[in-house]
Amino acid sequence: MKKTLAFILTLLLLLSLFSCSKPKEQEVSETPPEPRAEESEMKGTLKVLSERFCWNSPMSTVSFNHYSPVRANIANIMDYFRELYPEVEIEVEYLPTDGEEREFFIKQRRVAMMAGKEVPDVYLMPTSSLTEMRSEPMEPLFKDVAQTMRSGWFADISGLYNGDTDLHTEELNKAVMDAGTVGGARYVLPLGYEIPVYMTRSDLIDKAGIDRERLNAGVDSMIDVFLELNEQGDPSWAANAYLADGMALSLLPKAADYDAEEALIEGKQVEELLLDIAECSRIAGAEWQRKQDAGEKSVGRGLFIYSYINTKSKEDTTVFGFDENCPGVKQSLTNLIDVTAIGKAMGQEIEFIPVRASDGTLNAEITYWGAVSAGCGNKKLAYEFLRLFLTPEVQHETGFQGKEKFYSTEFFSMEDGIPGEMSLAGWPVRYKGFTEKRWGRVLEGFENINSRNEKRKRELMELTIDDSDLPILDVPIDSARFISSIDAEFYEYIRPIENYLEVENYTQADAVKAGNEFVRNLKYHLAEG
Repeated sequence: MKKTLAFILTLLLLLSLFSCSKPKEQEVSETPPEPRAEESEMKGTLKVLSERFCWNSPMSTVSFNHYSPVRANIANIMDYFRELYPEVEIEVEYLPTDGEEREFFIKQRRVAMMAGKEVPDVYLMPTSSLTEMRSEPMEPLFKDVAQTMRSGWFADISGLYNGDTDLHTEELNKAVMDAGTVGGARYVLPLGYEIPVYMTRSDLIDKAGIDRERLNAGVDSMIDVFLELNEQGDPSWAANAYLADGMALSLLPKAADYDAEEALIEGKQVEELLLDIAECSRIAGAEWQRKQDAGEKSVGRGLFIYSYINTKSKEDTTVFGFDENCPGVKQSLTNLIDVTAIGKAMGQEIEFIPVRASDGTLNAEITYWGAVSAGCGNKKLAYEFLRLFLTPEVQHETGFQGKEKFYSTEFFSMEDGIPGEMSLAGWPVRYKGFTEKRWGRVLEGFENINSRNEKRKRELMELTIDDSDLPILDVPIDSARFISSIDAEFYEYIRPIENYLEVENYTQADAVKAGNEFVRNLKYHLAEG
């Protein structure tokens, strides 16, 4: 009986590693460069644990046919790696997508891993998406990657990374890559990231008399501008901002110090953000009701190339880009190329303004990451595989040319030959050069399809788009973070105010309660580990 009780207590303690253990202190170290594996060392078995899906892969589709662009391209990269190193055997395991099956599987997997059994060599994982938080909540293997790094589950690959001159790590976004380090040791390799971006037209900013510095000073300053315009009789800026449509936690100052296990934000900061977003939602609701009462025809808003070339110019069911009725909107970084192209084709100058946190900092969200397991028996072999995901061939989706076969690495969905939204969510951490590469593939797709608007198609095919069209890529990022379970929790406070049909009864007391509750739960989250 005593042995059974001791086993149960030990098991509960181990389970806490994923949700409630105290992080181990990490030593600060400057790891010297370590030589990469010799070809003679490239042998053995490599176990990879991954996901079938990623942000834009509909869960129902993936569950039905077990296919997604992400899984297909991981398979291509594995095949290329096998061609390079025939003596390497790769075994990939994907977490289930069915809710009940997944929950049971992950619990079993955690217990086995904690016991030192079935430990993978490489983790290759997306972080949570807003879609999952809204409609398809999924249990992650690691609830908070930032905490897991501090708990000893990942191997320190600093030496291999520092000595990898062929990878040209200086071309990777340093602020984003640094999120995978603790005390000078590198445990995680971020592969993609997002920043919140407000898109608008230069002439509309000038016409409204908006001070651009105020738009760039932080989300509270941006909302103040929109609310002032509303008071002056122009509700369009506030009604169409949709600043909560995304990972809203990035709009607050840095939430936590994981090393000190301290919450860095206060309930008042949360309260003020919630009230500002709620007010914008109310204005959006009032505008919608006004248009309904006036019998105004509803029109769609188009920001994607596929729709643009398949809508006839005379049709008024879709308005592309921005106008006086919708001067701007918050969107993801990965939409910049489509919007830039449409703006150029329409002769409009588009401005991309980073949506900064209320303290003026710009926070990036890591969307995809990889790590070598601390239990990996051949760290060099695991690193050699994982580093492929940081190469230009994968990051810029140009693919690998094998001896007799081309291995595709195009991580986007396809619509009649036209690249759609990114499936490997986020902008690549090899952030320069991707614009031109992807635009080139868009043009290749144009050549093989018939569109409903050939004039628009021809105009787009004459355009050149590269990094110079996206100066926002040069904007310094102050910090990057892993999306985690606290994002999912924070969304529960955003949900009642993002929909103008629900926001009418929202009060300051609700915001105060939400702010205090979230900070209290954040402290509990940090104390748990």
